Amino acid sequence: MTPTAPPSEVDVGQILAEVARRRAAGIAVIPLHSGEPDFPTPEHIVEAGIGALREGDTHYTPPGGLGELRSAVVDDMAQHKGLDVDPRQVIVTPGAKLAIHVAMQALCGPDDEVVCLDPSYGAYAALGHLARATVQHVPTKIDDGFSIDLEELERALGPRSRLLVLNFPSNPTGHVLDDDEIEGIAQLCERHPRLLVLSDEIYGRLVYGGTTFRSPATHPSLADRTIVVDGVSKTYAMTGWRVGYAVLPPQLVEPAAQVALDMFLCVSGVAQRAAAAALRGPQDAVEAMLGRYAARRERIVDGVNAIEGLHAHEPDGAFYAWVDARALGMTSAELSVHLLANGDVATYPGTAFGGAGEGFVRLTFATSEENISLGLERIAEAVGDLRAVEA
Repeated sequence: MTPTAPPSEVDVGQILAEVARRRAAGIAVIPLHSGEPDFPTPEHIVEAGIGALREGDTHYTPPGGLGELRSAVVDDMAQHKGLDVDPRQVIVTPGAKLAIHVAMQALCGPDDEVVCLDPSYGAYAALGHLARATVQHVPTKIDDGFSIDLEELERALGPRSRLLVLNFPSNPTGHVLDDDEIEGIAQLCERHPRLLVLSDEIYGRLVYGGTTFRSPATHPSLADRTIVVDGVSKTYAMTGWRVGYAVLPPQLVEPAAQVALDMFLCVSGVAQRAAAAALRGPQDAVEAMLGRYAARRERIVDGVNAIEGLHAHEPDGAFYAWVDARALGMTSAELSVHLLANGDVATYPGTAFGGAGEGFVRLTFATSEENISLGLERIAEAVGDLRAVEA
């Protein structure tokens, strides 16, 4: 592979472009990069979408979302998160990323700061900049299990701090917030009255090994200052349906609704009807997928840890393995380029998730067992080649 930028600057877009180029050339690339479930959307959800098409539900829908879906979101929030919300607090968006975008546009401006953890999903910082805010990064460390350093977080907060972005279970580390972290965040927010929390909970149903996910919004002092973002993409294998939603604090509902109206007007009725069926329908497919993810998690963590020079942090949630490759003496981008060029294995460099990701790569186990096994074999060979060159 010949990157279009020096290896230290290779980004996700370049990795995706190179994967597409190789596939177009007939090369079988092992996809350990993309956070997209490989399972089909469950049949009852597909049938709900087909039914909506047959019923002619192909016109504009109400801004904010169909009442059917907003009601289903309210019930799902109560059942799975223990949250009591009003349907009027729900805004349906074309994907969870757009829910974050709407919230930031409604809340932030040039005089505000958005605070993100590092490493974290790169879109948070990008969307903060689009809202013309300053973005602050608070590092988390593998030695601490990627728990939030509350003292470090407090040092990052100031009078301009407007929004603290949380994503748990975390993309990319798989860390899940514990009660002490939530309590600490609540205390910090009490000392910073302008500060709101955006909790991206898109992986909230995907937890393993007896881990329990708790939304920060369940804390009494955070209930009215937390924006909860979720969607159906990851839990129900519905990435292409593009349905996300935000549950907003009462004071943010009107400005966010106006931003959403100006930005995209409404979301496909077909997709919304399918999403409502996902939330209200049988959940056995979710449990079955979760069981497969759990087995894949074990396979990828054990497989990576058997490769000299690599160490995989065991995730408590989501479907990513955050791999420490610092012992190889390469940058994250150099390693991702090497694995793609010499093993036809696609990964994301850790620096795509912030500066604290240098020396790491992210692998996904939202792909088949066959891909995981073959990918691990190729990674072992490619890393072995590096050691042979050094010798």
